[in-house]
Amino acid sequence: MALSGLQKEVLSLYRALLRASRSQPQLRQHVQGEFRDHKSIHRLDVERIEYLLRKGRKQLDIMNMEGVRKVSFTRVGGAGANSGSSTSASTTSPQ
Repeated sequence: MALSGLQKEVLSLYRALLRASRSQPQLRQHVQGEFRDHKSIHRLDVERIEYLLRKGRKQLDIMNMEGVRKVSFTRVGGAGANSGSSTSASTTSPQ
């Protein structure tokens, strides 16, 4: 069976997040855990999938910011609809 456009977007985001987390093993585990926690979402739950894609893209943008050397995500709640994570980033000071 061919992948839908949304499925391709999810896989693309997953690969990008894994690439961005190469230097931080604990962050890589967080990325893998987040995707594992949400793998049971039905493929027709488009609204929830799109929400999680937006959230993941924002986290990727933070990870790829110039000057960011460490990113940490803290889980808040479980894998339910209202679960989330907070993000913090350490930056290097400009010289």
